[in-house]
Order: sequence, then structure tokens, then C-alpha cells
Amino acid sequence: NFKPASFSSIDKDVEVTDFGVRTFSLGLNGGYAELSGTSMSCPIVAGKVALLLGYMDRLGKKPSNRKEFFEASKPSIRDLGIPGRDTSTGYGWIDIDSFIAANQQLPTEPIEPNPPLDLSEFVKQAEDIEKAAAELKKSLQTYGGPKK
Repeated sequence: NFKPASFSSIDKDVEVTDFGVRTFSLGLNGGYAELSGTSMSCPIVAGKVALLLGYMDRLGKKPSNRKEFFEASKPSIRDLGIPGRDTSTGYGWIDIDSFIAANQQLPTEPIEPNPPLDLSEFVKQAEDIEKAAAELKKSLQTYGGPKK
């Protein structure tokens, strides 16, 4: 069913849409749950856009703005609502298989993994924040603030 759900965002800023009704997600206590909401569709859309951007980059077609992205994505977007962009479904639903079929050429350069991230600076910042929080808590207790 490609019809927007009753809770869907309807706005001039809607660009693409995806499924968010009765979507399987992680539940409490390590289980799974069937959930509905924009919280279910947003990560799907973000993942599809990231996948398309990565594929476009490897093909040497990296868009520099939204307009270029949607122009390059046209073969993969299935218009669902009123023809053209609309406030319910935006440009439509991203169909990854259609994009790959329309862009059969493969990247010519080997894919090199990104170098590992150096997280030491982030760890130091986190430690500094923890230290500052402990000092603040101690100061508040000393001057009659919350004793929690």
C-alpha cells in the first residue's frame, strides 16, 4: 500500500516518503516490535539516500546540492501521489533496485576502506566533561545546592 498514513507529515518540505506503518523494529528487552510512525520511516529514507549518494560518488556523479541529487535520482523515484512533487509524498518513494538498474556501470576505481578514526580526542573531551560535572556537583553540595 503506497498511500500515506494518517499520521504522515504533510508539508511543502516533504521530499521523499517511505513505509512507516507496521514496521518491525527493536523492542524492549532484546525483542522485536511492530511499530508505526515517522520514526520508522525516517531511518529508511536516510539509509536509502546515503546508499544512493555513495553509489553516485563511486560512479563519479556526486551531486553538490539537493536539486542535483533529485535530478540524478529520478530513475529511482516512484511518484506516488499527485504527479510531480506534492505535500504528501514529496517526489515519491526511492526504489533502490530501479536506480541500480538505470546505472549498470560499475565503479572503475577500487573501493578503499576509510582509515580508522582516532577517538582519543573525543575520549579526552568526555573525560574532561565528566570531571567538570563532578566538580560542579561537589560545588553545588558545598554551597547548599541539590544533594542528589
